[in-house]
Amino acid sequence: MLLNNLKLAANDAIILLKKHILAIVLSSLFIFGVLWLGNVISVITSRQILDHLSVKVEGLDAANLSSIRVLATLSRAGNTMNLTRVLEGNQDEWNNPSQTFIKRILVGVNSESLGQLSKINITLGEKNFVFTKKQFLAEWKKLDANSADWYMSDINGSPGYFVYEAPENVKVKPWQVNVPLASSLLSSINFKGREYLIQKPLVSSVKNFSLLAAVLLIIFFVTSFFKRKNNDVFSDEDTDLRQREFIIFVLSVAATAVFLFLLCVAIKFFYKPDTSRILLEASKVYLDKLLPAFIPKLVERAQFTSSVLLSPFLLLIFYKLFSRYVYKIKKEIIPRLYFFTGLAAPLAIFSIAYIGLAVSNFMYVEKSYFFKGLGKYLYSLALFPIGTYFAMSLKKPAYDNLIKNLVYIFSGVLIAVVFFINIISANGSELAGINIVGHANPVFNSIAQVAAGKTMLVNLSGQYGLYPVFLNPVFKLVGLSVLSITSVMGALLSLNFLFIFLFLRRLIKNKIILLIGFSTVMLYFLDSPANPYPYFQYYPIRTIFPSLLLLLSSFYFESRNKILYLALFIISALAVLWNFDSGIMVFASWILALVYLEVFRSDKKLMIRNIAGHALMGAAALGVVFASYAGYAFLISGQTPDFSIFFRYQRLFYEGFMLIAMPFPHVWILVVITFLSGLLLSIKKWLVKDGDWKNASIFILTILGVGLFSYYEGRSHDATFYGPLYLSLMLLVIFADIIFYNAASNPKLYGQALLFLLVLFFILSSPISVISHSHKYYNWVSAGFSAFSSDTATAITKNIDFIKNNTVAGESVVILAGHYDGAFYGESHTRSVLDVPSFTEIIFKSEADDAVDFLKCNKNYKVFVYPFSKFYMQFGNDLVDSRINRTVEKYYTVISTSTDDMALLLNRAKNLNDCR
Repeated sequence: MLLNNLKLAANDAIILLKKHILAIVLSSLFIFGVLWLGNVISVITSRQILDHLSVKVEGLDAANLSSIRVLATLSRAGNTMNLTRVLEGNQDEWNNPSQTFIKRILVGVNSESLGQLSKINITLGEKNFVFTKKQFLAEWKKLDANSADWYMSDINGSPGYFVYEAPENVKVKPWQVNVPLASSLLSSINFKGREYLIQKPLVSSVKNFSLLAAVLLIIFFVTSFFKRKNNDVFSDEDTDLRQREFIIFVLSVAATAVFLFLLCVAIKFFYKPDTSRILLEASKVYLDKLLPAFIPKLVERAQFTSSVLLSPFLLLIFYKLFSRYVYKIKKEIIPRLYFFTGLAAPLAIFSIAYIGLAVSNFMYVEKSYFFKGLGKYLYSLALFPIGTYFAMSLKKPAYDNLIKNLVYIFSGVLIAVVFFINIISANGSELAGINIVGHANPVFNSIAQVAAGKTMLVNLSGQYGLYPVFLNPVFKLVGLSVLSITSVMGALLSLNFLFIFLFLRRLIKNKIILLIGFSTVMLYFLDSPANPYPYFQYYPIRTIFPSLLLLLSSFYFESRNKILYLALFIISALAVLWNFDSGIMVFASWILALVYLEVFRSDKKLMIRNIAGHALMGAAALGVVFASYAGYAFLISGQTPDFSIFFRYQRLFYEGFMLIAMPFPHVWILVVITFLSGLLLSIKKWLVKDGDWKNASIFILTILGVGLFSYYEGRSHDATFYGPLYLSLMLLVIFADIIFYNAASNPKLYGQALLFLLVLFFILSSPISVISHSHKYYNWVSAGFSAFSSDTATAITKNIDFIKNNTVAGESVVILAGHYDGAFYGESHTRSVLDVPSFTEIIFKSEADDAVDFLKCNKNYKVFVYPFSKFYMQFGNDLVDSRINRTVEKYYTVISTSTDDMALLLNRAKNLNDCR
């Protein structure tokens, strides 16, 4: 019987292939073209075709050498950055270790350094460009002090300081190219390898196409066999209706996406804002060394904002327009139109995915089991086809308990792993790594200062919100240390993913899809570039309230419980104080979700009255929460909080700090398509008056995802993309479940089936990838678990003891330790006498001025410096203003030193004439 079914399935597959041979040939050519183009892009973005760049400035003594700035303007992002100074050995040399595409080199010198300069030597791969002082002055272009280029450097118009641009001939190979989207990269001065763009991509494309063809044939055969076993009967009317709905849905999303693309092109063409005033104002407010990182994105912000605001209306218009015409088409024409749409949609998604991933050199899937090595072939040719068959055929109730238990156990283990990988103690060697301390230091410091008695928005600011105020009672109970802080953050993050799992469990019917879908969300957290070094600023600080909102709102949508209604207003208002960036999106999403529920009402007067009531309730909740904090701050400090401090970091990023232009093409386009699909599904349910609670849950997930996606829109770095990605992954998994139950098992709905298989190929690899990475996760968990019992003495713990031996608990001191001051304050239970954030967060000139003025006038407070051996040697330190280093060197003397490079200093000045 089985053999007979296999033969019949093979015969059916062959007949269908012959019937659509032309479509198969054309699709194959299209797929091969996509693979070839993607592999060409991958070679470019892998940076294998770039030559090493170094700049050597000769003739200067150590003092004047420290005044030199060697900068490079990036080809794609357009911002000007400092090249990295080689601190070991040749300290007169700067290089480009990140191997970025560069379109020009800049050198900044003051008049004294210019007098000493004898030669500048630029090396690009095997080519050398040598400029004597005379050649330098004659051939290099001196930039106008009033031009924007001046403010893109960290010179800031200082008197007697000059910026020069290298000549046009400083490049590896002159190559004039006019390739859309790539000309800025291929014309970079350090681009060398044109030959790499032909041979390697072609070979890779042939291999990948052959593998893909084999996968499609196997899947085609598997689905044909499944159809033979499937006894479900679908009426022609049902099939016709679902095909029409699919056509309308695809065309509506596609038309909206095309319209938004044309709109963005028009905005870029016609909108020419003047950013010079923003840069000039930034130079007055922010530290000079931060100015190269300022790239105002006024055009892109206008594109993003207009697209977000117009999307719902465009989707509604196009959906109604296409519905009007598609439902009028004759029944016999629909199968042909459906065939075209059902084939075009998956091909379009595949092309966007492959080329978009190639732009990032496949970094988002490079750790997946299916991407390379033996796993690539084992997964594609065996595991995926087998998994597809079982996903479609496991319907028997006998398997329900087994699958359910597997889901709970597997998901529970992953949530436990999340807790332990965040655990670090001061005894851990990881603490010495710049990745953990550099990113976690602002979190550590804010928590430590609040625990020491400071009041946020009174004598303490923080870049990431008032979360330390919320957590302070917890640390009063468990004690304050690096271990307790990371443990609490780990617990919050585990709760965060527990909320996500419970939310998905409520919306997803198929337990297998739930398992592989949640595994996908977890995989893209566990394998993000930050791990195993926690990035608390995003996870959990920016994610705990969004995930809590999703879970609790889904219960409210189902029950309409009044207590839950009021609780969610308070929670969403508290989220704004906890972290403004994510909190304001939580608050807005909750209000918009309530408005969405109201538009289902037939009584328009009642609808308007209720919407006004929701808005007033939201305003009241915000007012109560902010007023409560103001009262709390006044009670403990005697001063009212300055809420302008709360918003000034948003202004910093709004003006362009650390922003990067969004790459195009890129996989963010798939995220946009996912969100457009979520919006259209919500609009469609509104049009047919389907007010099911699951539809409202999808709506709030979509709105929240769009709002939080602005995090990536601002700083469009590949690593930043991982942050808000979890929301679009959740929506994608929910769509997979909907498609599977509503369409994929109907043999005539192959368009939906192809989309389902495309999504399934992506998410089915996640649990396999997680299992294949289990040894790595085990090591992370072991390291986290051992932190609870570790008593190993490290440089950090020895210096903590040094601070404790020279202070008393609660004493106000100054700790100049770059990335480490938060950990030192917290572990030693001391308090910063400076009313500035951590030295990782000093951004504003006023903060640096306050620190410098205090250090000049300080006669009573101890100053600890770490690492002391490098403190006066620092150059280009992007965390501490160099004036602080010079002030300490001028005014302070060493009282005592630790065995691990920490020094205790006191002001040696006999008078305080420099104080103001």
